[in-house]
Formats: sequence, structure tokens, C-alpha cells
Amino acid sequence: MFSIRILHNAITNKIGGMEIFMMNILRNINRDEFQFDFISDGYEPVFEDEIKSLGCNIYNMPSRVKHPLKFQKEYNKVLRQNNYDIVHIHKNSAAELAAFVACKKAKVKNVIAHSHNTSPMSGKLAIPLHYINRSRLKKLSNIYFSCSELAGRWMFGDNMVDSGNVTFIPNAIDVDKFKYNSEIRNKIRDKLKLNNKFVIGHVGRLHHQKNHKFLIEIFVKIYKKNQNAILMLVGDGDLRQEIEKQVIELGIQNVVFLLGSQKNVNELLQAMDVFLFPSLFEGFPVVAIEAQTAGLPCIVSDKITKEVVLCDGCIRISLQDDIGKWVNAVVQSARNENAHEQIRKAGFDIKNMVENLSKMYRSYIK
Repeated sequence: MFSIRILHNAITNKIGGMEIFMMNILRNINRDEFQFDFISDGYEPVFEDEIKSLGCNIYNMPSRVKHPLKFQKEYNKVLRQNNYDIVHIHKNSAAELAAFVACKKAKVKNVIAHSHNTSPMSGKLAIPLHYINRSRLKKLSNIYFSCSELAGRWMFGDNMVDSGNVTFIPNAIDVDKFKYNSEIRNKIRDKLKLNNKFVIGHVGRLHHQKNHKFLIEIFVKIYKKNQNAILMLVGDGDLRQEIEKQVIELGIQNVVFLLGSQKNVNELLQAMDVFLFPSLFEGFPVVAIEAQTAGLPCIVSDKITKEVVLCDGCIRISLQDDIGKWVNAVVQSARNENAHEQIRKAGFDIKNMVENLSKMYRSYIK
């Protein structure tokens, strides 16, 4: 019999930062001590087969945005039937609080609000609703996590962060899985016919947040200087057609690889020569840690928290700077094959993070 039952909310149909974070915990936590279950909010969840194979339940709810009352009713039913010790709710914003309201009605004792971003993912009303709901969020939960200082201030406010009421949970990774590996690099580059190519890579949803339009503009400038340059885009999303159109209009379709969502990101990172990440906003991008661990120089926007810079090869550049500064940073970058040791020392190894999180989980139910 499991001693601690935890419900995670929510896993979607896309491989994103929150999904990777939840799966990293699940794969490494002591599953004899902790029973994890998951809420899926109107989606066919990603990683479904693996989640079920590890003994977890997935509860597919009606969309909380389209059917908030039905969502709360079904969610409340799951809570009452399973008597969870902790509900761990992962959020980009406080724009809607349906899961928290359901927890309040079901009298869940331990509700974790975990901030994973610094802006809502979509919706014109999301930002004003977020600020209206922040005070409610703090009353509907009693434990506060964030992936970065900026994400904590965004979700809970400056006073909560400055008073020490928000706990920083690093978006840790399996360092051994992502560290530089020349054999994997050669295998993937052979498979994709990338030998002698300068591969600029990006991993992320094809979404406004990731700023692909600007990323491609940077690549075009680089390609004019270096005809061996290749752009590898890993991820899928609503903007795929728009990005494909931009690539065709620029005449670079033969040197831009749109690979879609992939489960072997650790291997694809090895094939890259530099990682380009000009996001408009982020909480704490896990993939930037993965890329640094793989020894990649990372050129990221200043909208990404400075806490993500763990190695010398990670450079933050303002989105207001001339595009030439971005181009030069990419061209002059160099790989660091031993970067994984810096990542481990910085506390971003999943094994250490899960051990600390397990201690916190235990402390909440005493």
C-alpha cells in the first residue's frame, strides 16, 4: 500500500516544460513510497503509455476553459474518491483557478501552487484575470513553489517571494542522459546527413512565446555567411503552417529541418553545434539546462531568467539589440564537452532534486 498519494494537475497533449518536469520526477521518485496520479484537461495526454506502465492513473477531465463547471464537478469527484494527501497543481498563470476551487470544496489539506512561467500562454483576458485572481490563488492553496524567482514574483507577488514563502524547485534533469556523447552525436548526424554542417538548433513548441519568426531571421543572416548552416527545429504547435510559409518565402526550406515533437531530444541535442533560444517570456526553460548539459553554447534572450545561465557558454542577449549581435554570438560560440559537471554542481541533477522534493512531500503530511 502506498503511503503518500499525490495528484498532479495537469498533463497535456504536448511535450512541454511542465510535462517534462512531471515525468522527470515520476521516473526518479520512489514509487513504492509515492503514488502519483495525473489530471489531463480535455486532452489525449502525452506520455500516456509510460505513465500507466509506471502504475499511475490518468483522469481525463472536461476542458476547464470550455466547461469550467463540469471540470470542477468531475475533479471534485476524483478528489473525494481517492483521498489524496497532496494535490500538486502546475500553472503558467492564475487566470483560471478551477482546480484550486475543486480542491477547496473537497477539503484537500495540502494544495501546492507551482509557478512554471512568467506570462500566460494564450488569451487576451489572461493577463488581467491573472492579476485579479492572484490573491484568491494564495487563499486556495497553502504551499507555494516556483521554477525561478521571476516565476515566483509573477504568480505570487513580490512580498511572498521576499518573505521566503515561495520555495524554488529547480527544473532538474537526468545529467547522465544529456551529457556530451560523441558516439550519439556521430550517429544522429550520419542519420540526418549533417556531417560537415553547422547545426543551429531549437527545441520548443511552435508558439508565439518561442519567437520563431525572429529565430529564423537570425538564421537567414547566418546562412548568408555560411552556406553549411542548418536550422533544426524540434517541436510542434499551432504556428507550424505559419513557420513553414515563412521558410518557403525565404527560400530556405532545404536547410531548415522541422522535425516536429520528438522523444529523443537528448540525442538530437548532441547533433547540434549551438542552441538558439530567443523566447519572449519563460518561467525556467528545462531545455536550456538540457542543452547546456550537452555541452552546447546557448544564446538566449534576456527575457529568460538569469538563473538559467549555469555555464560560461550560455549568453543572454536583449531582444532590443541589433540582430547582428545575435548573429555574432552564434557564429563565435564554442562547445564545452565537460559542461555537465557544472550542471551537476549547480544542483540541477534530477536525483538530488527528487530526494529534496520527497523530503518536502513527507513533511507536509506529518
